Amino acid sequence: MAVESRIKEFSSNSSFISTPQWSICPPCDNRCYPGLGAKFWTHLNEVQIIESGHPSSHSLFIGTDVARHISVGIFSTMITLLAHSMMMFYLIGKGKAVKDAMAEHGVAGDYYRRIAVARKPVFSIGTLAMGVTMVAAIMGASVDTGVLPPIVHAMIAYGAIACNLAAVKTEIAALLESSRIVDEVNHQIRS
Repeated sequence: MAVESRIKEFSSNSSFISTPQWSICPPCDNRCYPGLGAKFWTHLNEVQIIESGHPSSHSLFIGTDVARHISVGIFSTMITLLAHSMMMFYLIGKGKAVKDAMAEHGVAGDYYRRIAVARKPVFSIGTLAMGVTMVAAIMGASVDTGVLPPIVHAMIAYGAIACNLAAVKTEIAALLESSRIVDEVNHQIRS
C-alpha cells in the first residue's frame, strides 16, 4: 500500500519528472544528482519506485539500496556471463555433433559449414556483450569507492544492456538456424 500511494503521489508531480536538472528532491528534500536528463531519470525513477518505494533520483545510491544494487548487479553479471558462455559452448557442441553425424552416416552436404556460419556472429557479439558487462560491473565498483562518478557507470551499463539484447537476438537466430540444420541432417539420416 505504501508503494502504491508513493507512485500516485509521484506521478501527480509531473514537474519533477519533466525537469532535467534540479537541486532539491521534492519527495524527500535532499539534494539530487543531476545529469542524465529527463528521459533517463523518468525510467530510472520508475524502476526505483517499484524497487524501493521511494521516488527519488538518488534512491539507488543511499542506505540499503546500495547494497541491493550491488547484490543484484553482481548476480546479474554472473548470470549474464554464464548464459553467453554456455550458449557459445552449446553451439560448438551442436556443430561437432552435426559433423560427427555426417561422418558416421555418410551424409553429404554443407550442413557443417552452415552451422559454422550461423554460430559465427554469436561469438563476436556474445564476447562483446560479456566484455561490456564486465566493464560495467568493474566501473560499478569504482563508483562505490568514489573513483568514478555514477554517470560513467550508468552509461556503460546502458551500453551493456544494449549489447546483451543484441547478443540475445543473435543467439536466438543461431539457435533457430542450427535446429533447422539438425532437422535436415536427421531427415537425411532417416532416408
